[in-house]
Amino acid sequence: MVVSYCPLLDRGLLRQRYGVTAEFSSQWPEEVAPELPAPVIVRSGEAGCQLISARLGLLPHWVRDPTVVRKTFNARLETVQERAIFKDTWLRGQRCVVPALAFHLNHPLPGQRWRVTPHHPEAQDAPTVLHLAGLWARGWSPNGEALMTFTLLTLPAQEDPEASRLPALVPDDRVIEWLTAAPETAASVLSPPDTHQAWQHTQEAIPERHAATRIKNTPKDLPFRSRALPP
Repeated sequence: MVVSYCPLLDRGLLRQRYGVTAEFSSQWPEEVAPELPAPVIVRSGEAGCQLISARLGLLPHWVRDPTVVRKTFNARLETVQERAIFKDTWLRGQRCVVPALAFHLNHPLPGQRWRVTPHHPEAQDAPTVLHLAGLWARGWSPNGEALMTFTLLTLPAQEDPEASRLPALVPDDRVIEWLTAAPETAASVLSPPDTHQAWQHTQEAIPERHAATRIKNTPKDLPFRSRALPP
């Protein structure tokens, strides 16, 4: 399960990677957990894309209980076409790309405790941008306010025996294909993270109730915090 992630907030990189103009929102945090807003890339026209601000945790238009987003921030790719909460969104082609610099997983440990493992591709001269695959939906708050929301798709962890789920990734050269593909073929575009490459990570046992909100003791030399946007 992906419990949180660090979004790409660099305006120049967003323009370079996706061809979108990003107006920075002060509401975007440097670490996104359920119910928090973040920049998300969605389809625009036949073969273009645009940036929107959406909250993590899918809230379909027909759901009236906003607390459901605490359970819909991840969606299993294998069952996304079967579960009622996700099925309509998938069939409507409401897919998105979530630009990220790092993601955080939780792992079950004995004694009802969890380990959160921040993963980040090995540092290079330029930051590695991860295209996390997701679904978006427009929901409604109890007071009738429209809410843009999204969920992150996950795949089984084939190479990592400790991680039960990993985020589904969109390859660099297939972003538009993912956004525009038919529901019958879209899943074939995705892949799990390359578990054969080197990953920088830390491990920490924490109480289960804090698994989605508490990341501590992260080494300062790991680039989990994106830089502030230039004026």
